[in-house]
Amino acid sequence: MKLICKKNYNLICYLNEMEGLGYNKIQALIRKKDIRVNGNKVKEDCKIFIGDVIELFAPNNFLFKYEIIYEDDNVVIVNKPQKLEVVSETKNISLINLINPNYYAVHRLDYNTEGLVVIAKNLESKKSLDEAIKNRKVDKQYVTICKNTPLLNEKTFKDYHIFNDGKAKISNKKLDGYSEIITKVETLKIKNNFSLLLVDLITGKSHQIRSHLAFHNLYVLGDEKYGDFNINKKLNLKNQILRAVKLTFHFDTNDILYNLNNKTFSVDYTDIQNYFESL
Repeated sequence: MKLICKKNYNLICYLNEMEGLGYNKIQALIRKKDIRVNGNKVKEDCKIFIGDVIELFAPNNFLFKYEIIYEDDNVVIVNKPQKLEVVSETKNISLINLINPNYYAVHRLDYNTEGLVVIAKNLESKKSLDEAIKNRKVDKQYVTICKNTPLLNEKTFKDYHIFNDGKAKISNKKLDGYSEIITKVETLKIKNNFSLLLVDLITGKSHQIRSHLAFHNLYVLGDEKYGDFNINKKLNLKNQILRAVKLTFHFDTNDILYNLNNKTFSVDYTDIQNYFESL
């Protein structure tokens, strides 16, 4: 894998902070002489400069522990790790580039949100998935842990959303430029003023879950943008606890993706449950 350096920096810090590869993995690659800069083997204190060519000699799934859950001729469903964007205009590495740069992202998870992403392999399947998501024929469920607990009658949140300058704003009234958002919440467990939630994303706007829950005083643990900064610091959490755990598809009989009709794909979240019990 080749990367083009975008700023003057220390190599390890650059890869860890800008690309999210993980400090220990980067050190391991350097020890094995599997990282080169401008064709030269490097040491841990290597300095890099804008335009330098960084080469990583390691399998993509070593650098990022993504997992292919399902694949056919039209789609691939991937379990995305944290610190990896689905598509990126600023980073060298994205999930699409790791899987296949010729594929199409039809929905995205945030950089620090992990879990299931469906990717289209061709334009026909992209069109089908785009329409299915627009018409709410793809059910997307997430698991998270929040500071505070929903009220007993809080099951569906309906508000309005706008996304500007990298941050979402929520209003309970329709304002110019705002779009309606709907987020359903099922409380799985409550403990010590923390809640383990199953979230059903009905609409899909940028940062919807984190910002919408925060608007209702439910703060995703580890969320540095909309969360409770004091509790994150107290728990020493630097990454948000939010995982896309289930995708269910609904397609018509004449659809190219009808083979996925009523099929559900899921990933485990036992580790999140265990962390919740430790709080």
